[in-house]
Amino acid sequence: MNRDQINILIVEDEVLVLQSLVNIVSRRYPSVFFAKDAQKALEIFEKEEIDLVITDIRMPGMDGISMLKRMQAEKPEIHRLVMSAYTEADYFLQAIEIGVEGYIVKPFMKEKVLEAIEKASKHIADEQIEEKYREQLSQSEKQLRELNEAKDKFFSILGHDIKTPVSTIASYSSLIIEDFDELKKEEIIEFLKIIQKSSIQAMDLLKNILEWARTQTGSLAFHSEILNICEIIQEEVELSAHQWKRKEIQVDYSPRNDNFVFADRNMIRTVFRNLLSNAIKFTPQRGRIQLFSEKIKQGKGFVKISVRDNGIGIPKHVLSNLFSIKESYSSVGTSGEKGTGMGLLFCKEFIDIQGGKIEVESSEGIGTTFSFSLPAAKRK
Repeated sequence: MNRDQINILIVEDEVLVLQSLVNIVSRRYPSVFFAKDAQKALEIFEKEEIDLVITDIRMPGMDGISMLKRMQAEKPEIHRLVMSAYTEADYFLQAIEIGVEGYIVKPFMKEKVLEAIEKASKHIADEQIEEKYREQLSQSEKQLRELNEAKDKFFSILGHDIKTPVSTIASYSSLIIEDFDELKKEEIIEFLKIIQKSSIQAMDLLKNILEWARTQTGSLAFHSEILNICEIIQEEVELSAHQWKRKEIQVDYSPRNDNFVFADRNMIRTVFRNLLSNAIKFTPQRGRIQLFSEKIKQGKGFVKISVRDNGIGIPKHVLSNLFSIKESYSSVGTSGEKGTGMGLLFCKEFIDIQGGKIEVESSEGIGTTFSFSLPAAKRK
């Protein structure tokens, strides 16, 4: 153990003896406190993180044994050395009874004092190492429990979300096979559309599961480059036009030419596509979605992208755990759209891995704003 890490308290009522001890000990151990009586020593003990107490036994007022008992009651792991003369054997027996680590006989020798302290310091070091290992073990056990809980939640989400589309596919395909000759062409086409829709939903879920697994195993690589975030937003808005036009949603966005970020193109497309898809999903017919991109001053600078809708909003009790797999949240959209409940977890992984931040603000019945920030970059 490093000597600088040991706080030693010396208690001795004889001034010359106290000065001598402090001089001897402080030459080797820089953090030394001292007191001329038990009361003052207890005051120091209350304020400082004392590791080792070296005390005379016989002192005016409270004796050393009584003082050590009080200290041990407050800090059971405190280490203790006692000092007394040859003729005071009874005091040594009392010290042994309360479990002190060692004793120093007066008149003391410098080498004996340092030897006793060194022995005690090794015990302190061993205990601190053991405590560190216990803390590490406890932390590892906690992380393992959290991983197991996340895994259980993951499979719970998987089992719940994939059950509906797979059941729908199985039911309608069986219906077509069993009643094919009795069904009209229009009915078969309608059933096939339902099967197609359910297949797409199941495929989206499986893609999210595979990507999530890759982020958790660390096998997901990303390649950052300087990107014009406004171009990506504009492209994704156009690609999703069939979704928001079908619900007659107004999408407002005024692209700029100066918002460049340092990020992975595919990840950012996926994040923005998820957030825009959610906004469309939870915005009512003829609703409104607003898109923003702006520079914010924070350290070296970030670009913040926001997707704001006037949809149904998110319950307040859900917001704090929205990006946690332990409390994954999924609900039906305004036109009956269904989701996997995994998209936002996916978005957070992609933003975190690039040094950004994702946030959400929402009020039920008013709307929701999802924002994510990425490190700003200078134009090429």
